[in-house]
Amino acid sequence: MADLPFSFTNAAIASQLARIVDVDGKIPRALAEVGALAGRDVVVLHADGDMRAAQLRAAGAHVTTSAADGRELVSACADVVVRCWAESGAVAVPDAAGLAAAERLLRPGGRLLIVADYGRDDVARLRPEGETPEIYHALRARDGAFVAQGFKLRVIHGWWTFDSLDHATAFLGEAFGERGLAVAASMRRPRLSHKVVVYHRGPGEAAETEGPESVPARRPGGRPAATRASAGSRPRPAAAPRGTVGTT
Repeated sequence: MADLPFSFTNAAIASQLARIVDVDGKIPRALAEVGALAGRDVVVLHADGDMRAAQLRAAGAHVTTSAADGRELVSACADVVVRCWAESGAVAVPDAAGLAAAERLLRPGGRLLIVADYGRDDVARLRPEGETPEIYHALRARDGAFVAQGFKLRVIHGWWTFDSLDHATAFLGEAFGERGLAVAASMRRPRLSHKVVVYHRGPGEAAETEGPESVPARRPGGRPAATRASAGSRPRPAAAPRGTVGTT
């Protein structure tokens, strides 16, 4: 789900959503800023379309996409790896297997960028009860699981922008049924707030943990007692030459 925060089997609905989400382009600008993308090899994981890749190419990146976790690509082939929305929904901690798969693709000095819903917005009300990112403290807390594993975060205050309230009602009802109609009925302007977080981690910023599922213990007062791994503490596979994101 690299392009959109919701996945639809109906292509027409997905296309409509692409036209209203983040029309100001705040997400690609944030990725370009924290990842310094211009002139770099970037891999976008779980890519389900062309929108995100096109945005990153416009920022000057050399983009390769993978429909899954990039296992078909050679190790150490990217300066930046981007994962979008995989942590949204019913997820309480970072996906250890997914992070490991992304790390495999990074060259020494590379950066991992993760986009997720932040919650506390209008869009969160469209998710089924029990799947709202609002309830998952670990996804947004500044002392939560992502920060404990060495990630910094940038919160983006974005919007879904409709042509009119009638357009909003028609789309939300078609895409989300009764939940969508309830949200539409509460709207006073033709837009919905959508807060997105970009987690970013560079060399030497991953916390050392005891196992793939572990999260560092917390100090008294609730803050994580995360330790930073040095940039050279873990061996890296031989890097693929720049500009040659290949397959295995």
